Amino acid sequence: MGMQNKTLINHFNISTQQFLQLQQKAKTGLYEWDLINNICIATEHFYEIFGWEKMDSFAINEKFWEMVHTEYVQPLKDKIDFAIANEEFFEAYYWIANGKNQQKYIHSYGQIIRDAEMKPLVMKGLLMDVTEKKYYELSLERANEELKKQVQELKIKKQELRKKEQALSDAQSLAKLGSWEWNLEDSSVNWSDEMFRMFGYEPYTVKPDYDLWASHLDAATIALFHEKYVQCVADKQPYNFTHSFIDAGGKEKWLQARGKVNFSEDGIPLQLQGIAIDITEQKEIERKLKKRTDELNFLADNALDLISLHNEEGKVIYASPSWENFIGLSPEKLLNISPKEIMHPDDIHLVAKIMETVFLTDETLHHVARLKCSDGNYR
Repeated sequence: MGMQNKTLINHFNISTQQFLQLQQKAKTGLYEWDLINNICIATEHFYEIFGWEKMDSFAINEKFWEMVHTEYVQPLKDKIDFAIANEEFFEAYYWIANGKNQQKYIHSYGQIIRDAEMKPLVMKGLLMDVTEKKYYELSLERANEELKKQVQELKIKKQELRKKEQALSDAQSLAKLGSWEWNLEDSSVNWSDEMFRMFGYEPYTVKPDYDLWASHLDAATIALFHEKYVQCVADKQPYNFTHSFIDAGGKEKWLQARGKVNFSEDGIPLQLQGIAIDITEQKEIERKLKKRTDELNFLADNALDLISLHNEEGKVIYASPSWENFIGLSPEKLLNISPKEIMHPDDIHLVAKIMETVFLTDETLHHVARLKCSDGNYR
């Protein structure tokens, strides 16, 4: 029987030792607080957490409360009082500066033991050192806050980028200017919004590529583009040329195309990028102006009246054929001469004054002057 008791005692001691080791590994301490006498007893690891030398018992007094961070003292007292008064289970988190001046974050549990009359006698519980976990959580919170900050900054940058892209799109639309990129490695093509509109498409309703672009051009224009591209690669200089095309609606338009080739460090062409300016309206104005000029030239060339144009110095820059019939001088011989050279001396002053008035006011004035013919006589 004695041997059996000794074995049980040894087994109990081993179990107790293992239990203490488990407490240490779990950073957990047990306590029992006598609420009547204000005496607390605790396990060894409880003292380790609080940085105290192990003692038989201690009182929950100012020494204890001075260790608790100020902002946690009153909330912790309130929780203990509430548990005692309301037969509640106690739980709290709080920071302490222990006896070794180490900052510890404590997770504490407690249960109130009462007598038959429900008078509180003892609080039994445990507390855990969760400092590492808390630091991890704080680190995670800081990382999350930093991530939120970066995400917010990214959102702001994206919003700013969208605004800039919209402003660029609006500016291109107003200027009728589109931009494009052609990746020579994978043949991918990117168009700005205005490039789509120029070719008669709503932005991104079709996939831009070489074949789509070429389908709007005639063979001569495509050949000219390739000629410009080859020269651009050889000279490593931008190209610039004007061409017509037919948009998706069948309308003829005109573009002024400008582009350049981007090379790798080894001189291999990587990307072709450029801009296109819709000059259709300008071409239409030029066409109408040329038509009107041709009509005026026809009238002037066939008029019986003497018609001439002069620059700001008064010299002739155009003379109708009728001049040759009137004074015997061809239009070619009249170019770059001053009216004074073929005018009667008595009329020069009056004509000079009239011409000055015309140049300054754009008024239409009439005058009579005598002109010197090729034979020296005046008419």
